[in-house]
Amino acid sequence: MNNDYWIEFNFLGIGPKVVDIRQRKHKEEQDTYDKDLITILISHLSDTEKPIAQHIMENQLQYFYIDCNQNNVLPKEKLLKLTANVITDLMVIREIIGIQPLPKSPVGLVYSLQLKYESDDKQRMLLEVISQAVQAGTRKLQSCFNIEAMEDLKVQFGGDLEQELLLIIGAEISSEICNEVMYDLVKLASDNEIHHVSSMAIGDKVQSLILSVNSQANNIARTTRRGVGNFIVTSPLGVAMLQSSNTGLQIVSSQKQISTNALTYVGYLTSCGGKENSRYKVYCTLSNSLTDDPNKVKFLVGYKGKGETDTGYIYSPYITVMTKGPVVDPVTFSPMYTMMTRYGKSTRYGNDLGNSNDYYRLVELDIDEHGNI
Repeated sequence: MNNDYWIEFNFLGIGPKVVDIRQRKHKEEQDTYDKDLITILISHLSDTEKPIAQHIMENQLQYFYIDCNQNNVLPKEKLLKLTANVITDLMVIREIIGIQPLPKSPVGLVYSLQLKYESDDKQRMLLEVISQAVQAGTRKLQSCFNIEAMEDLKVQFGGDLEQELLLIIGAEISSEICNEVMYDLVKLASDNEIHHVSSMAIGDKVQSLILSVNSQANNIARTTRRGVGNFIVTSPLGVAMLQSSNTGLQIVSSQKQISTNALTYVGYLTSCGGKENSRYKVYCTLSNSLTDDPNKVKFLVGYKGKGETDTGYIYSPYITVMTKGPVVDPVTFSPMYTMMTRYGKSTRYGNDLGNSNDYYRLVELDIDEHGNI
């Protein structure tokens, strides 16, 4: 625009209005682009998973404009792709816990179903939705990346290898989060009496294991009044034991295989070969909380309803991926960017029914030092 016209616009008071219109138009275009980008990145998720992912991605976008955009750590598209990779992996643990993202602030409310006795004679019960305040904390992750290495990969091998690196970093972040969740669930289950299976023949030991799992699942129904335990999480050796048992039960694989580095859905345990007769969903984990003792095979039995409120443990992500740096690697002297995550966790205690530890039970089977039953 000619300077003379611009001076005249300013004199007439039109210049600031033109600038304001341009800024608003640019913001509208940017908002539309951001919404379309998020929609594309989460398009592969199911209809029940998309609202959760939408909240997490919006929080991540807000973090980018406040912090990352100033520090220029990762471009917006790469940061959102990395977040989408983490979210996809985290949807596995949604099958055993509730995920309720925090709103656009580090403090919020989470909701859960709660049964309580309506009278002192315990003849009537009341089902209500209770709310709890939760505050996001920050955890430093072990995952980190070298920005020089990413640039070198892009120059030498193109963008595909760079995308693979983002997938690997995302898998490591989700693995760390899953490991922490598994540690918390095992700790909750350890508050109850642990069933030990030992000192008998192999066939009897496996049959006793199934009976113990069924017993603990029914104890969950008794103490929560929500339902019988419907999932099992165990180590690869535990999965092999369930698959090779001669009790008439078998693990039937599902067409939808979902997994992370820390948790893998392997199928459902059934007695007649059909999903309608299934008793438990079976998950395999390499988490140290279930594989730390070489002389025991641990089985975590738990209950999770269909929604995000019918559970004993709620994970509330706020900002899934935070990047800080650069820091200098003391060995290579290369600039490194560290990773952090912000989230909250919610459990409940002090009720007559349905405390968080009531939703989880632990069964242990003794083995020798060589891993034999």
